[in-house]
Amino acid sequence: LPKTVIIELLRFVAEEYGWQGVRDVLATKASAELAADQEDENDLMPFPVLDACFALFAGEKMEPAEVYEVLRTTFTDDDLRRMDPRYEPGRLREWVEKFTKLFVRSIFKWVQTPESVHLGTLDLDRERALQLPVVQSPEWLRLEKLAAEKPAAAKPRRTAAKRRKGK
Repeated sequence: LPKTVIIELLRFVAEEYGWQGVRDVLATKASAELAADQEDENDLMPFPVLDACFALFAGEKMEPAEVYEVLRTTFTDDDLRRMDPRYEPGRLREWVEKFTKLFVRSIFKWVQTPESVHLGTLDLDRERALQLPVVQSPEWLRLEKLAAEKPAAAKPRRTAAKRRKGK
């Protein structure tokens, strides 16, 4: 499940049942490495952006340039500043580039993990879902296809997945 969903579920449980252990978990900043001075959102990007990158890149099979364009229309600069006070224009592009590089470099971890229960629709099974350009070629990771920063398009774009399906 995406981090944002887990956090909201924990908030609901803490509010509904008042369990102190859940409140303690929510008070702790998320850290994959469990290092004392590490916080995933500071080291990576805000979780809403991270989860959106994951859903669009891995789930919808969008190219990084498409992910960036969708995120530019999804989040305003004010939204991004609320998530990360250090946000400056151009940072969203850096986050998309960072996400795609990290995802491609670490995908081997997903295919080496034991079978597990999948609660979402994202399928990273090595025999089916991973036989994609996302793990075969770094060429499509580049965002150079994008023109210099331009205002976001007003009309919605078809995703790469929908174009492949002919929709």
